Amino acid sequence: MQEEKKPVAETTDTKKSTAPIIAIIVVILIIVVGYLLLKNKAQQNTKQIPPSNQNEQSTPDTDSLSDVPVPPSDAPAPTDTLPLPNTDDSLSTTDTIVTQAETKTFTINASNFTFSLSEIKVKQGDTVKIVFQNNDGVHDWVIDEFNARTKQIKADATDTVEFIADKAGTFEYYCSVGKHRELGMKGTLIVE
Repeated sequence: MQEEKKPVAETTDTKKSTAPIIAIIVVILIIVVGYLLLKNKAQQNTKQIPPSNQNEQSTPDTDSLSDVPVPPSDAPAPTDTLPLPNTDDSLSTTDTIVTQAETKTFTINASNFTFSLSEIKVKQGDTVKIVFQNNDGVHDWVIDEFNARTKQIKADATDTVEFIADKAGTFEYYCSVGKHRELGMKGTLIVE
């Protein structure tokens, strides 16, 4: 009979030793699931929601927000707002119209140690399209702050790069081949 009791005691000891491990696993699972739910909720809160009509008395139900179309992430963000003329007494003077940013295209010709454009001006939020044409040697066009660069191309080749000028300021663009930048193959992008 002692032999039969031993396995029961071992089984009880095994249960006692695995109980803390199971509890730890359950706590970790709860933390991971909670984190994922909060992360998903935060991502949903950052999605752009179109402005609602200010004349409406009801507030939107948060469950219905998932049906609201969200613009693609590569679309330029609207940056300029203009006052809406007050032609109706029911509208407040703070209503605005949002205008879309423009796409600005620049053709830059490269030859040994020079770009055809030494300065480019755009507005913040504009999509900038660079058509890069190489006339001599091997060159590229790079602007670090916007993570934009063309391929290094040989003479008589063309490459294009597009980016959104989402930061205001003055930024240097340059050729990254050899010492071309140090030899003066650079220019300035001004974002107003």
